[in-house]
Amino acid sequence: MATYLKKFNKRAQLKSVMDKFTTFSFDGVNMFDEFGAFIINEKREGLKFYNGPGFTNEYTSPQFSSSAGSLQGVNFQRQTISFKMGVYWFTIEEYRRLMNLLNPLKVSYLIFGFNNQYRYNVKLSKREDSSRVVLGKEDGQDRYYTEMNLSFEVQGEPCAIGINSYEIQGDVSGNTYPFNINNTKDYVESDLPTPFDITIPLKLRAPQNAEDSTIYHPQLSLNIEYNDEILNLFNITFQNLPLFKEEDMPQLIVRYNSETGLLFLTYGNTDERLLTLLNTTDSGEKIIQQYTVNKFMFPGRFEYDNFTTSEVKMTIVWNDENWIPITKDDNIKLGFECYPRTNIL
Repeated sequence: MATYLKKFNKRAQLKSVMDKFTTFSFDGVNMFDEFGAFIINEKREGLKFYNGPGFTNEYTSPQFSSSAGSLQGVNFQRQTISFKMGVYWFTIEEYRRLMNLLNPLKVSYLIFGFNNQYRYNVKLSKREDSSRVVLGKEDGQDRYYTEMNLSFEVQGEPCAIGINSYEIQGDVSGNTYPFNINNTKDYVESDLPTPFDITIPLKLRAPQNAEDSTIYHPQLSLNIEYNDEILNLFNITFQNLPLFKEEDMPQLIVRYNSETGLLFLTYGNTDERLLTLLNTTDSGEKIIQQYTVNKFMFPGRFEYDNFTTSEVKMTIVWNDENWIPITKDDNIKLGFECYPRTNIL
């Protein structure tokens, strides 16, 4: 206990003069609390606005014209986030764990202390050798200080993504499941167009005294409505799906990714796979008769000032009473992920 207090007091002395612009987390770890690591704002150059990826304009090159050419396109580079990190009062064992955390193969989230509502999805792209400054000893072990430059590359869309996903609320009404985004205390309106990912689990139940053991044309669709305008995001017609008694029912899961406009299917104990007209049952019969799907992004405030995500209504629709729809049961629960986005923290 005494050893812990010594280390805590040393770092507490430094922490007492630090502000929120010096702290950060990576891979869910508070870097100062765990390793004594912090951002150095040296000569006011350590703290930056990360203004997006670099880019170059591409022009045509006419041979018989005095014109410099017409704009043909824009080539974007990958966005980079870099800063100088100091690490204070650590042992060699702690430093080894720090280097293991800053693994060149790891992709994870970077969160700055001055904004705990957003994160960057990054991969380390550069870490330099650093000086070893001996500060003293504690329990017979040397304690060090070091500084190094770190660079991260933003993965995926070059933007900051919300820490918390939007939450939804809804309930089954007949053969529909209307729901909307719940405006909770953690709700943040997105500045940029925002996609979502929805997982819809259903089960197939045989009706009582059923003679025919196969349901041929069950349908599933997802609609979205805003200001009295309705858009169908996907519509699927299944076929050749065997029915089971309730205790033996396999689960069928449909997942829709609005950014790519792709559907994914999990049936029974099989792994998730892309939904196509070639999906089959265990007996080799095709599961999908036909489907349509569209891409969709919730508009951001920069595009539409008055748009409010929480006022959007979404509805899952199925056409057969033998489907067991989403319920509050953990085994048949709707999954929804949608994170607000912004361009600069």
